[in-house]
Amino acid sequence: MVKVEEIDEISGPAVGPIPGIEYSQYSFELGEYDMMLLYTDGVSEAQNEQGGFFGVERILEISNKSAKLTPQGLIKALNDEVSDYRGYYAQSDDITMVACSRFGSHHKQR
Repeated sequence: MVKVEEIDEISGPAVGPIPGIEYSQYSFELGEYDMMLLYTDGVSEAQNEQGGFFGVERILEISNKSAKLTPQGLIKALNDEVSDYRGYYAQSDDITMVACSRFGSHHKQR
């Protein structure tokens, strides 16, 4: 069974805009076939015409539905959902997503 979970303690200010700021370090190991998704608050805080936020719960829900996709497929699925959610409401923040996965030991590289 595929399981998507949020790692709560990983959050912080944007990298770069504030000189001299200190950042915490985090580490963990991706298991075989695990995928990691990193995103800016522009994804979770994307707003619709009624002023509602897209939200972390919706990101988790879509990620669970898309867990068997490639990293590129997951980003496309999330981007499409954010766009549909916003409708005609203007994008108010950057939307940045990075996804990567670890292939199993028997994956053949081309």
